[in-house]
Amino acid sequence: MTILEFLRKNKSNTASKWRKEAECRRENKSTIPISEHIAMAMLEKMEDLNLIQEDAAEQIGITKEHLR
Repeated sequence: MTILEFLRKNKSNTASKWRKEAECRRENKSTIPISEHIAMAMLEKMEDLNLIQEDAAEQIGITKEHLR
């Protein structure tokens, strides 16, 4: 079986989302380091204060889902 035959036989029935995801990463490339920095700072502060995500969210007035 050739590679092309193998690929045709095993192709997915659903469209791949890799291009859309790659474009999203490219568009947000400049904000990702900022987001990572904020997330790490939050985690460190939560550890210092022995807070879990739910407690930290409550203290700043948001849901734990928004803190993710």
